Amino acid sequence: PAFAKMLGYSVEELGRINVKDWDIKLGNSRIEEITYHLGMEHLNIETQHRRKDGTIYDVEISISGVEWAGHNYLFCLHKDITIRKQSEIALRDSEARFRTIIEVSPIPYALNDDLQNVTYLNASFIKTYGYTVDDIPHLSDWWSKAYPDHEYRQEIVATWRSHMEKAERESQPFEPVEAEIVCKNGEKRIALVAAAPLN
Repeated sequence: PAFAKMLGYSVEELGRINVKDWDIKLGNSRIEEITYHLGMEHLNIETQHRRKDGTIYDVEISISGVEWAGHNYLFCLHKDITIRKQSEIALRDSEARFRTIIEVSPIPYALNDDLQNVTYLNASFIKTYGYTVDDIPHLSDWWSKAYPDHEYRQEIVATWRSHMEKAERESQPFEPVEAEIVCKNGEKRIALVAAAPLN
């Protein structure tokens, strides 16, 4: 009854139609393939179902092979995942918008992960300083190239860490650090450098 309600049919109506009448992705050949390879194993798939009124929704099916009265069957648990799929699409759209904003921004941006690997530099960063991700794959590479003078580098790194610890401790925005950065071509630029965590 719960499955019938999900599809908008009565239990009696479901008994008169075929899987391909409500599943828009699982044809007979795919069902036969699943049946042949599944045996007594377990399988999760995502597909789409069409309700009696024609509306389509995303579904996750947990499939197990079972033997009953000498015959093999597929035992399927169906879960409506429409909300989850909508959330995934919204997240992808949000990430795409964020990336577009960063890419076209005139402000240099750099992203690094928890291991301090530099994962992204926007066009403005590369244009301003000349470094690419290949030049500075790790923050340690950035420190040594942007601040080649050992004493000045130590000063900048210490100030940076102090500001970072304060921001995390007090849950406040990172206070920008003024720094003299040496570009890839040897040119020096004065910049206000700030940071922020991204989840």
